[in-house]
Amino acid sequence: MTGVATLIFRCAACGMAAQANPQLVMSIPARWDGAEYLPDPNGPREPICERCARQLKARFEREGLAIPPLVGWAAVAGSLDLSAWLLFAIVFFWTPAHFWALALLIRDDYARAGVPMLPVVRGEEATTWGIFTYALSLIPLSMLLFLGGGLSLVYLGVAIALGLIFVGMSVRLIRAAAARRRALARGIYLYSLLYLALLFVAIMVDSSLKL
Repeated sequence: MTGVATLIFRCAACGMAAQANPQLVMSIPARWDGAEYLPDPNGPREPICERCARQLKARFEREGLAIPPLVGWAAVAGSLDLSAWLLFAIVFFWTPAHFWALALLIRDDYARAGVPMLPVVRGEEATTWGIFTYALSLIPLSMLLFLGGGLSLVYLGVAIALGLIFVGMSVRLIRAAAARRRALARGIYLYSLLYLALLFVAIMVDSSLKL
């Protein structure tokens, strides 16, 4: 880093000394729970190294995706009933399958950056089974929304069809040879986006038209 001012600092998350341009030192709100730093929007901003910043950013994204349905429901209804929590559960259990498919697709990038995503620390085999497990869990969760949310058989049919496609793609990923896994992981990643969008459209249309 010749000719560039540098700053030596100690990472607040991992405790390791790091060197960086002062303008590039990353900070993130976090809290210490006695064992590790956890994302905390109300926590103090402390300087952390780039590797730890990536890890915490991934946790922010993973843990925060399921909250918007609760916020939206509370804003409209003024309370949180069973249907709101089921929407939360659907997004919560959808998130690992979505991000693990992406992690399979760009596993080498995560490995080079030192980000401990599941394919890096547990291997591709464990990741494919994890995707399958969470994809499978979406079917009963979406059926519970039918039972508890007053939705019609039209929604139920759409939800089951979308879930079976997700599970079928996950099974193909498990059975695939290593050389084909990334191509299939890309398909699952893209389909997971479509799955969630179509499921919420089905809920919206069913609720609006009172089918």
